[in-house]
Amino acid sequence: MGSYEELDRELRLLVKVMQEQGVLDEQFGIVQAIREINDPLFVVDLIPMFCKDAEAGILDMTKLLNQSVVNYHDLKEFCIKLKGSASMIGAPLLMNACTDLCGAIDHMSKERCMTTLTRIKHEYNFLKGNLKGILR
Repeated sequence: MGSYEELDRELRLLVKVMQEQGVLDEQFGIVQAIREINDPLFVVDLIPMFCKDAEAGILDMTKLLNQSVVNYHDLKEFCIKLKGSASMIGAPLLMNACTDLCGAIDHMSKERCMTTLTRIKHEYNFLKGNLKGILR
């Protein structure tokens, strides 16, 4: 295993690449700064918590859309919660997909909601794979 400085340099490079790809934004840099100032394990603890909450929200939204009559109010609440979590961790692709789902919910378009939820799942899985790289 490399020195702390080497690991930190690798982590910073990995995050920079993810930011250049649009997977993460400057908010993730703020999250990292909190880690450096207050708690060296902050990011390590935050990522699994984010993933657990995101997966629960996506599952809840999937269940709602699988109902014959969609409760758009509850669907929007789950969507807004996921969007807030994505914003907090600095995940713009997931956040934008949630914004699009909110628009579909406002139009009460079940088909558009289902299509957009599929995109949310894709963006989340892509993000999760990248975040796992940070944890390694």
